[in-house]
Amino acid sequence: MKIYKKLIRDNIPGIIAKEGKTAEIISLDSETYLRALKEKLVEEAREVVQATTKEEILSELADIQEVMDALKEEYFIEQHEVNMTQAVKAIRNGKFTKRLFLVSVEE
Repeated sequence: MKIYKKLIRDNIPGIIAKEGKTAEIISLDSETYLRALKEKLVEEAREVVQATTKEEILSELADIQEVMDALKEEYFIEQHEVNMTQAVKAIRNGKFTKRLFLVSVEE
């Protein structure tokens, strides 16, 4: 038996069953679901770090987008709100186009 304890996509139980395997699956309450979504976002971000090809990066970014969409839905956030916040932060803090890397700051 392999233990996972992680949020899964809706069709995964059927995929597991088609493979002739049995899985223990529960439905989460709202608070636990939100925590699991945030943990899933971190998991997917780690997978981006490990990805080496364009295809792998694309797949992981799609997973991140799926988690982000679920978080936006749960928090009643519209895409235009994200876009506006992103634009404001880009004006205030800049983007990542210059490829700057902070090494240290002397106090």
